[in-house]
Amino acid sequence: MKSIGALFFFLGFVFSVAAQDIIYNDPGLQLKITGNGFSVRKAFIATDSAMQNSNKLDYNRQYYMVFHDIEGFKRQKNKVFPGIRIFVTDLSNKVIFDSGDLLADKKDGVDTSEVREIAPSIFTADPMTGNGFYVFNVEVWDKKGKSRMHAAYTFVLNPYDYTYTQKSGGLSTRNLFVFQDNKLTFANRIRMNQQADYVFYGTGVFQMVNDKFYPGCRIRVIDSENLVLFESDDLYTNMAINKGPEGAIGDLKVFFTPSDDLEPEKPYKLAILFWDKKSDKQVEIEVPFIVYK
Repeated sequence: MKSIGALFFFLGFVFSVAAQDIIYNDPGLQLKITGNGFSVRKAFIATDSAMQNSNKLDYNRQYYMVFHDIEGFKRQKNKVFPGIRIFVTDLSNKVIFDSGDLLADKKDGVDTSEVREIAPSIFTADPMTGNGFYVFNVEVWDKKGKSRMHAAYTFVLNPYDYTYTQKSGGLSTRNLFVFQDNKLTFANRIRMNQQADYVFYGTGVFQMVNDKFYPGCRIRVIDSENLVLFESDDLYTNMAINKGPEGAIGDLKVFFTPSDDLEPEKPYKLAILFWDKKSDKQVEIEVPFIVYK
């Protein structure tokens, strides 16, 4: 499978083409392709290992929109000149991300065999939310001709069931994802003696100093009787992060390895304090967890 770009989330406008034909339609999958000048023998949604047979997708997965046997490009000396754009919209048509033309640098075109099968992809992650409906869009056009098509796949994200609470003091987090061994964990359960990566998205706007911001972070492990079993120093000592969009942090990460001092299947809390070292903003977050062997 040829993947043209592994991208995070995308969105944009629907291509406006007069008298568009239905090129391909799978109502059960909610995948539809419209346009003019192109034909597609088969189209489907897939992961790296299997075809998708519904419109319910999981978090933290890469999904491909696969097109087989695309015809309709104008050839010039065994070369064709495609444009491919990926974008994802929510049901209100809000733009989440727009990839632009993935083949903008292919000024000399590509071999005809490279476009018989294409598989542009998205990665389901923040800012998408559980139970949210989205549209995975792909636009394909011929830069040397008039052929163009727009594929749209409507999907819903299965909910991510990690719970946490937060007390905002000017900062807050929008989403939390917890990984072990590069795999998403569920139900607030983490494996003993294996590092857990807590990734917090959208923790707010920090005070800028020379185009950098300076977060602090401290964690505590608390048992069911509110006894503090462990408390760290500042995990972000001497840490400065380059300025993000409008001063916002893209994500903050905390790494925690539950040791065998903790009892399996007993409730604990990971209390995390983020603060801005250049202002009085902070957020306190408590994440319940259970360890297992």
